[in-house]
Amino acid sequence: MSELTPIFVFSVPRSGSTMLGSMLGAGEDALALPEVPFIGILHYRHILPGGSAPAESIVSEINGSFRLEHLDIGRIDDRFQLPELIDDAAYRRLIEMLVRERAARDDKPSIRYWVEHSPTQSRYVESLLRTFPNAFFLHLVRDGRAVAASMLPLDWGANSVKEAAHMWLEELAYGFTAEEMLGKDRCLRVRYEELLLSPEAVLQKISSFVGLSYDPAMISGGGLRVPKYNHKQHSLVGQTPDTKRISAWREQLSAREIKIFEDVAGPMLLRLGYELSQEATPKLPTFRERLAMDASSFVKRELSNKIANKLRRRL
Repeated sequence: MSELTPIFVFSVPRSGSTMLGSMLGAGEDALALPEVPFIGILHYRHILPGGSAPAESIVSEINGSFRLEHLDIGRIDDRFQLPELIDDAAYRRLIEMLVRERAARDDKPSIRYWVEHSPTQSRYVESLLRTFPNAFFLHLVRDGRAVAASMLPLDWGANSVKEAAHMWLEELAYGFTAEEMLGKDRCLRVRYEELLLSPEAVLQKISSFVGLSYDPAMISGGGLRVPKYNHKQHSLVGQTPDTKRISAWREQLSAREIKIFEDVAGPMLLRLGYELSQEATPKLPTFRERLAMDASSFVKRELSNKIANKLRRRL
């Protein structure tokens, strides 16, 4: 068994997974990676179906991923001794070699834990658990209206508040089924709002759950070098938690946008303990509202988002 223990943080995108990863990576025993979602995806696509896959195909995909550039360790080459076929154990060794290369870059050669915080890893927990049977998982849950307010200005993800509501529900479903599959010994649910209100208590609880030594430096969250690609959208990472972020959505979304979100996802908001800001009686979008949302979403998705995303990848 490897001496390294991975911690996977998953959530609906824009729920604070990068912030939590940076917090945990601020301790001496842990390394926070930039988002590398291919860890779960490649096992799911190549190894899970048949138990093994040609090393050439996996290495080719990793080398071709712009996410590898974020690790700042160079391409996979002769430094990495790989068998012809990669199974669960060989895949684990490969990923751990990447982690150790990054740890050396960050001057953390003695880590015992590493943290990966790609939100959608909840889709691949079967692969992650097969590869890393000693892994721990954290499911970070945030008020969906805050998620929508945080996502809509970006060049990816939902492009209307209605799309954001459906996305929130879909990704939560993956998170909840992952929790059920992993069990309470392997997966801990964390609320974003509690993390901001009581960071020390929540971080101590997480540290105790995974066996990590708690470090007060975690509160400031300076444990991650955010890549230039997404530095702007993670500009608050590395700052002391600001409780104003809990309710900022009330000013960032219009009253009508809040109503549309609550009409779509109100039952889930209530089930998770969030109060509705407006009455629960639905007020369906008018034809003009639907037309405007669809047109705006199309232009943003097919034009401005694609251009902005390509420009960011060139940074």
